[in-house]
Amino acid sequence: MPLDAITAHIRQAAQKEQAAIAARAEADIAAQQAAAAASAQAGAAEVRTAYAAEAQALERRVLTLAQLEARRRLLEVRRRAVEEALSSALTRLSGWPDRRYLELLQKIIVDNSQTGREELVLNAADRARLTPDFLDRVNEALRFRGLPGGITLAQRTAAISGGCILAGTEVEINASFDAALKTLSDDLEPEVAATLLGDRS
Repeated sequence: MPLDAITAHIRQAAQKEQAAIAARAEADIAAQQAAAAASAQAGAAEVRTAYAAEAQALERRVLTLAQLEARRRLLEVRRRAVEEALSSALTRLSGWPDRRYLELLQKIIVDNSQTGREELVLNAADRARLTPDFLDRVNEALRFRGLPGGITLAQRTAAISGGCILAGTEVEINASFDAALKTLSDDLEPEVAATLLGDRS
């Protein structure tokens, strides 16, 4: 075979091989591009799904917080209403006629005395309402309970709205109207916790 013919044959074979290589390369590139596109679409779908799930979770958290806030406000309104009602009732008690009020005060003292020998501490207004025989009647009622009946009137007064404080040598009993109001507030605390931590559906 002449040299030119051989050269032409080699060139032709090389061109065919080059075309085949180029075709395979283009096919590989197309396949890679298709795979990349599919992967990108799958990734985008995963991202959209993740964002959708996160958005739903955020919505649930926001709704839960809104429900808790509504419950908290409702309970706070209820608490204030109860406290205002009790405070109003205690104010009315303080405004009772002396005889009726002193009967109530005597009952408070007799029911709360532990030793029968405490000092009776009152506010200035209630101290002025006492009758000369008030302590005698209190001590007589205490003796009927089996206690010594040695309640005395303290020299000091207390900044309370009504009721009394019984000051013993070791224990001081706060039987004031203010303490009754505080007890009510404390009793409401478990209800607060139950409302905030209870059913959140």
